[in-house]
Amino acid sequence: MPDQLSQHYEQQLAYLSLHDSLTDLPNRSFFIESLHQWLEQLNQQKQRQQIAVVTLDIDRFKLVNESLGSIGGDALLSALANRLKRIARNDDIVARFGSDEFALLIAMNQTDRIEVIAQRYYRLLNEPFLIGAQSLFIALSTGIAIAPQDGQDVQTLLNHANQARLQAKQAGGNQFQFYRASMTQAVHKRLALEQDLRNAIAQDQLQVLYQAKINAQTGQLAGAEALIVWQHPQLGQLNPEIFIPIAEETGLIVEIGAWILFEACRQTCLWRQKHAHFHISINLSARQFLSGQLVNQVRRAIGLCQFPAEALDLEITESLAMVDIEHSTKTLQQLKALGVQLSLDDFGTGYSSLAYLHAFPVDTLKIDRSFIMRIGTEEATQYDEKIVTAIIAMAKSLALNVVAEGVENAYQMQFLREHACNLLQGYYCGRPLSARDFEQLALQRYNVDLTSE
Repeated sequence: MPDQLSQHYEQQLAYLSLHDSLTDLPNRSFFIESLHQWLEQLNQQKQRQQIAVVTLDIDRFKLVNESLGSIGGDALLSALANRLKRIARNDDIVARFGSDEFALLIAMNQTDRIEVIAQRYYRLLNEPFLIGAQSLFIALSTGIAIAPQDGQDVQTLLNHANQARLQAKQAGGNQFQFYRASMTQAVHKRLALEQDLRNAIAQDQLQVLYQAKINAQTGQLAGAEALIVWQHPQLGQLNPEIFIPIAEETGLIVEIGAWILFEACRQTCLWRQKHAHFHISINLSARQFLSGQLVNQVRRAIGLCQFPAEALDLEITESLAMVDIEHSTKTLQQLKALGVQLSLDDFGTGYSSLAYLHAFPVDTLKIDRSFIMRIGTEEATQYDEKIVTAIIAMAKSLALNVVAEGVENAYQMQFLREHACNLLQGYYCGRPLSARDFEQLALQRYNVDLTSE
């Protein structure tokens, strides 16, 4: 009996050493050993087959995990693991590498097409997951490397699949990418850029730009939106689309966001000495909004700058607000208690949030530029103007102000003015400019002197 118990425990330990305790899937060690064996068999075959190494993770899983809590996050991971097992073919291997990262090993004969297999996975994984009483959709970023052409050893194939996965995430997520040789160089560049970004604040390489916002009815300057660029010493000016995703992934966005808050409030305080009604708008990033530090950051910025809270407008995207209704409502209420203005940015492009608008203490809806840009152009359809007028009418019925971004011609400005839009923003009103250049724009175009003594 003792020998049998000992043997039983040894078998259990052996099993646990090769399997994930949460999902009961094979773990990284099992996967790597299996891939090594498959590659040896591949090299011995006369008719060369192919092996697909697939790595995937959940887009913005940290936000999902913070929304559901650790128990809900684990339940989602288990549900995803079970669905992957159901989708997998008999010979496929599905493993969990850790956190929200999974991997698949797929052997393909001459009649198999990895594109078809990947599409099948995506179609079934895009169906909602029932977590408790909540129906949840998730997005996945997936990278695929094929042996033998993309590598003939374990580490190379895994590295290449991960590089393809990173490319999928940087391209917006919720997609799969096949490895290409050019990705290796791109990964090296990104790692170098991440290291440079860590030093950017201390070395004064980040700069706030200001884009004019004008009163739609009077045409007068009402304020500006604060935007950020990076004056890289070797690469020149880098737009936020290049480095903000890196800042989000690394957590640097929390520090950068706090700096933008302080710098924009400091500059606006100087301008308000000349233009008392001038207000400033600042975009909040996803990581910053969910960090738990935002309310204190805002309180500290307006306190240090002696900045009137009502002149600060914080913008949160519609899709971000819908990640966690309870958290969003609580945070927005805390910000509102400080006296700041709140805007729902990119309205109309995110989730179906009409039912939740009453729960969010927002003051303004900001119509996404995609709805504005075609108005008055040859590409305009009969629906473009109807959509914009419907959004404005809905906002007015809820006693909300409306800002239209992406205004690029006189027709768009006149159209929005006639339909009682409150504020306009876009290249037609003014491009993003440094503080000094913005002062020149204010004086020359809007006859407003913002220059400090």
